[in-house]
Amino acid sequence: MWALLLIPKVFLMIHHPNPGGLRAGTTVLTQRGMKEAEMEEVADIWLDIVKNPADPAKLADVQQRILSLARRFPLPE
Repeated sequence: MWALLLIPKVFLMIHHPNPGGLRAGTTVLTQRGMKEAEMEEVADIWLDIVKNPADPAKLADVQQRILSLARRFPLPE
């Protein structure tokens, strides 16, 4: 899952999966100033990754969406 590995490096902290699924740490997102609309965008990104883990075109699109979010919401100093 290459794209799942990219996410924590860019803007999202992922905790180890458990039998119930993945747990995303949203603290990093809110510290960057993201609100509800961006949380929905992050959820859509996750869904695309889960549904298309072997689709290079979809993963390239996901990567661009992640980078776009990271640029719009830089890490606080």
